[in-house]
Amino acid sequence: MNEKEHQEAISDIRQTLVRLDTKQEHIIQLLEDSRARADEAYRKANNAENTSKEALRISTEVQSRQENQQERENENRKFYVRTGVAVVGVVVTIVIFLTPIIVSYYTP
Repeated sequence: MNEKEHQEAISDIRQTLVRLDTKQEHIIQLLEDSRARADEAYRKANNAENTSKEALRISTEVQSRQENQQERENENRKFYVRTGVAVVGVVVTIVIFLTPIIVSYYTP
């Protein structure tokens, strides 16, 4: 092998090494980009999980409030019905009690 062929072989090896180095740098850049995207996806997933937990907590709280309000409304309704029945009972009792007195007052 003469000097010229030896230089060409070394030049070819250098070019191959440069191409390999360039490809390696490109692959490393792709891996870093992938890692950055994975980190971003992980962060977004964490945010989504936190948001969903907060939404679940709020909806559970709202449901509990609605159930409590419904119970209070039912209790109030029962109270009003019982009070109304009691008032009607008192009025009927008074009318029944006063009827003989009124009749005797207006009869000569």
